[in-house]
Amino acid sequence: MKHLSIDRSLVINVPAIIAFYGAGGKTTLMLKLANEMTALGHKVLLTTTTKIFSPPEIPLFCDHNIEHKVQSLQEHFKHSDTAVLGKKMLPGGKIEGLEPASIEYLRNKLAVSVLVEADGAKKMPIKGHAAYEPVLPASSDLIISLIGADALGAALTPASVHRLKEYLQVTGAEEGDLITEKLIADTFKHMFRIGRNQAPRARIFSVLNKADLLQKPGPSALKIAKFLCKEHNRPERFLLTEGTGLNPVTITLNLDPEEHFASVSCVVLAAGESSRMGRAKLSLRSGNKTILEQTLTQAAGSGLKDIVVVTGPESPCSETIKASGFKLVENPIYKTGMASSLKAGLNAVDITAQGVIFALADQPQVPSEIYSSLYKKYNTHLSLCTFPVYRGQRGNPALFDRRLWPDLMNLSGDQGGRAVLNNLRDDQIDCIETNTPAVLLDIDSPEDYLFYLSYLASSQLF
Repeated sequence: MKHLSIDRSLVINVPAIIAFYGAGGKTTLMLKLANEMTALGHKVLLTTTTKIFSPPEIPLFCDHNIEHKVQSLQEHFKHSDTAVLGKKMLPGGKIEGLEPASIEYLRNKLAVSVLVEADGAKKMPIKGHAAYEPVLPASSDLIISLIGADALGAALTPASVHRLKEYLQVTGAEEGDLITEKLIADTFKHMFRIGRNQAPRARIFSVLNKADLLQKPGPSALKIAKFLCKEHNRPERFLLTEGTGLNPVTITLNLDPEEHFASVSCVVLAAGESSRMGRAKLSLRSGNKTILEQTLTQAAGSGLKDIVVVTGPESPCSETIKASGFKLVENPIYKTGMASSLKAGLNAVDITAQGVIFALADQPQVPSEIYSSLYKKYNTHLSLCTFPVYRGQRGNPALFDRRLWPDLMNLSGDQGGRAVLNNLRDDQIDCIETNTPAVLLDIDSPEDYLFYLSYLASSQLF
């Protein structure tokens, strides 16, 4: 799936100039992004405004003359999608970088995206900046400030912080202090100010890399995001990444104080065959609405903005879904089982979503409050799964964090989210207690439908 890629999470309009600065895996993340972009058919030029080791698997071009560079690269990009450019090779194997002003010229002449490493950190997870660092192209479209997650909990010493003296001066911390979430947020704030000064029109993202080294990634990410969102001038989003991972973006958080940190989408599964009902059950009416319409009304009433409805092809409900403004996804292989509909829904949710609620279309009695309670509780811990519980029994709908989406995409046949949930530890899940049995009830048979109508009339489920 594509939702967990860096490219999609950053929403890049190509050709773009994208600059990386800070510490904690800049080169690795830059190469990961380059690979994602070229896989999508884009052409990418990698370079630096300081010094870097050239990736051995990518063709290297070195030339002082910019017109020679352009001519050589134009020819190269006719048959290749990536290259590394420097001014010259230096003793020790590094390449000397380009002047920032030349990078926009190269992007425009070559019509390729340019990824720029804009400072160095000597492989340390966090750094202070000298007066001449970083060196960001003023024409950058997007800049990424980076810190390594292995900085969290480390002491402020020369062994863990590049340019410790400069770092202490900026943050006001003292040598030997432990690096906390607040100190990381303060570092990102300083890096934001540098980035905004040097690249005034750029979009700015803060990224904590090496997320696999964190003991509690969700709570740590939320703490950092809470500190960042207090600033009037702040990054566009905060990301946790694993630059070497197959699915590199593990957490993506909104920093608007008026919104929840973690965006949540909803997938309504409406592609069943209604075999036990004997007719299209989702078109049956309850009052002035069909069962499906009532389910969608409840989901939308929670405030969820991104709702995807997965149906079979040529569903009688398709026009109603589209007319109501919901996303419609037709699953041509729905008869293979629920797993195919889960996957179809996941592939259609908003690219900024951190969590997704899976709802069953034949549970129209689940009130809006259940949906809103799920994503509110989820935003307190970012647990891997959050679900409702009625009298000790686990019910639906259930919310799955994006870190579980690769597992959901590996399901097959009639496997549902429960197959993934059952493998989680107690400390990875969360629940909301509810006094409505609606979370346990669905409508499969004529008897279920009559039972639903009787309870609807007496309002005992609401």
